[in-house]
Amino acid sequence: MRPSLVLFCVLTLSACGTASSSAPMSGPVLGEVVVVQGDRSAEVAYERPLIGADRGRAQAGDRRLVRTADLGLEVRDGDAIPGVLAAAAATTEALGGYVAAEEPRAMTLRIPDARLDEALDALGSLAKETRRAVRVADVTDQYTDLEIRLANARALRDRLEALLAQATTVTEVLEVERELSRVTTEVERLDGQLRSLADRVALSTVRLTVADGVRPGPVGYVLVGVYEVVKWLFVRD
Repeated sequence: MRPSLVLFCVLTLSACGTASSSAPMSGPVLGEVVVVQGDRSAEVAYERPLIGADRGRAQAGDRRLVRTADLGLEVRDGDAIPGVLAAAAATTEALGGYVAAEEPRAMTLRIPDARLDEALDALGSLAKETRRAVRVADVTDQYTDLEIRLANARALRDRLEALLAQATTVTEVLEVERELSRVTTEVERLDGQLRSLADRVALSTVRLTVADGVRPGPVGYVLVGVYEVVKWLFVRD
């Protein structure tokens, strides 16, 4: 069989095998737990309860779950914020994570998923905890789809490389090389997406914010209002 005919067959099979997987996918949200701690109350809200089959899948070892958390802390003195953030960074590193981004009053942390609950408890003890929200997304189907598409793309790349070795004319070489370049780019793209998704599964993301508990008095609120009005009138982003 001539290389050009083989190339046509390969491209036809490739198109049939990938057409159903071209639509972007996102994992379903399993649930969100929000705890607001105050002097006398605690509120728990669920975006969609983890009950029945959802709970069973979430607890199964073969599910791919991405967990993100939002943790709010409050200190009485604003001068204590840098110390709290430094302690949070040390706690994260001790648990096998790292600081992904840092701001004057906040930071983004990456923590091994298996130790997320432990990390939230440890971080919440550094100051007064005002908010804790954990969002869980099941990306198992998306992960499996990427694995299949990547395997198919790699197999197609291998067939094209073998076909290139059999090409006998300049036209055939150019045709195969052009398609091989396209497929190689697709392999790299899918591999990058799979690695990124695997990283989000392995390491949970925690957004930590530390606020100053000091509240302005009546005059302070007036001054804050005046400042916001002046900023709105004269300052443009």
